[in-house]
Amino acid sequence: IGMGLLAVCSMVPVIINAVLVTKSGQTVGKKLLGTRIVMDGTYQLPGFLHGWFLRSFIGFFALSQLVPFYGLVDALMVFSENARTVHDRIASTIVVRA
Repeated sequence: IGMGLLAVCSMVPVIINAVLVTKSGQTVGKKLLGTRIVMDGTYQLPGFLHGWFLRSFIGFFALSQLVPFYGLVDALMVFSENARTVHDRIASTIVVRA
């Protein structure tokens, strides 16, 4: 019972952030920092597919589990020419001021 409760409780922030990114392009942290995620080129909200599934789930979580040092490389990409991380490039998104 305890492990099941832990699993359910750990999914709550994931679900909240997925809904927030889909609806507003912002996670709780992005709201606090005054930034949002938009599609590169169109500046429209990315929606569920690009905003959460490609960017967060595939572009960060899944690849960080499969590729050694992915998190480090992804974080260091903020020092690239246009400051886009690997997960932003995968989802065709950019982070802008809200």
